Amino acid sequence: MQDAQRLRELEMRIAELEEANAELRADNDALRRLSRRDGLTDLLNRRGGLEEWQRICHEAMRRAEPLSIVFLDLIAFKAINDGHGQPAGDRVLQAVGRVLLQTTRPADVVCRPGGDEFVVILPRTDAAGCVATIARMDAGLRGMSVRLNDNRLNGVQARYAHATELSPTSSPPHHLWDDVGTRIKADKSHDD
Repeated sequence: MQDAQRLRELEMRIAELEEANAELRADNDALRRLSRRDGLTDLLNRRGGLEEWQRICHEAMRRAEPLSIVFLDLIAFKAINDGHGQPAGDRVLQAVGRVLLQTTRPADVVCRPGGDEFVVILPRTDAAGCVATIARMDAGLRGMSVRLNDNRLNGVQARYAHATELSPTSSPPHHLWDDVGTRIKADKSHDD
């Protein structure tokens, strides 16, 4: 009798521990998602973007498929923030994120590493496809409209830098992220 009671207690304790483990797994999944996402736009942040970039690079190499990456930086964003306040600037960044998602394919990955900078990863995309995607994104950004306090901002402009690796077979083209990022930062410094 005492053994049966002890066995029931152990089974209850095991069930409690399994439930606690399930809750911990769910919490860990939520934390992992938060660590990879930009809190403002819900796009991937720098960490999440780099993780996806590595995965997509390896996939492109394995399949010997083209791969493109686009960095874009909003022009005169500081003036929006300074002139209309940070909440208005936040609305612009959210709208830009939505436009980028609407003007890219489901397989493409849109990230916001920080500030007014965005990255778009274009798997299975050659140079011509990359340029066509930039044209769609640019048209969408120029045509968007965002409420800024008492008035509206009709369209934003961005500077773009991009690169394409046509057949990454010898080593994953991880360097493109840094190369293109460096190029857009250099372009921005010439404008300031």
